[in-house]
Amino acid sequence: MNDTRQRLLDSACIVFSEKGFRLANVSDICKRADANIAAVNYHFGGKKKLYEEVLRYASARADERFPLLSDASEVPCPRERIARFVKAQFQRTFCTGLEGCFQKLLVHEMTTPTFAHESVFRDLIRREIRFLHGVVRELLPPDATDLHVRVCSHSVVSLCAFLQFNRARRERIMRRAQSSEDLAEEMARPATLFAWAGIDAVRQDLEQETNRVPDGAPE
Repeated sequence: MNDTRQRLLDSACIVFSEKGFRLANVSDICKRADANIAAVNYHFGGKKKLYEEVLRYASARADERFPLLSDASEVPCPRERIARFVKAQFQRTFCTGLEGCFQKLLVHEMTTPTFAHESVFRDLIRREIRFLHGVVRELLPPDATDLHVRVCSHSVVSLCAFLQFNRARRERIMRRAQSSEDLAEEMARPATLFAWAGIDAVRQDLEQETNRVPDGAPE
């Protein structure tokens, strides 16, 4: 990849993830990348096209370093796939390098969606949603509805989301930690236990409902 293009891409990842698309300034991106402003139009065709490329690039960097998805052939146990998903979420949240940029971009897109929300962003997170829905469905009874699956999946993500959206709290916690990796491990373990317990509780409730004898019916 062209060196200037790469510097612009890395710089834009940082600036967009910190400020969001609307507040990010092309001149700040170019200054950080040691490039002239015309280089953005030359290499990307403008700020909007650069932002779309940043979303894809940041997602790929995060996936490579902290993969959320585990293949069932390599990790047969669905509970372990849930554990890896949760841990990767916290690793991304506490990462201060480029691999952590997508999680910050995600927060911006969820709170103040941009023009790229439908065209790029939703496609990038759709596979993660499908993955989590599939794993949760494995842990629920066969008669679980799509609503049960969605609610359980949302609950798993919510265990990780508070610190993603609360920057001040996240930074206070990070200042007290020895390393981001240790912190991710520390946070992921109890969150995973909550996720497992919650899904187990829903499964047990559904199984009891299935086996419950209706009032007035012969036992």
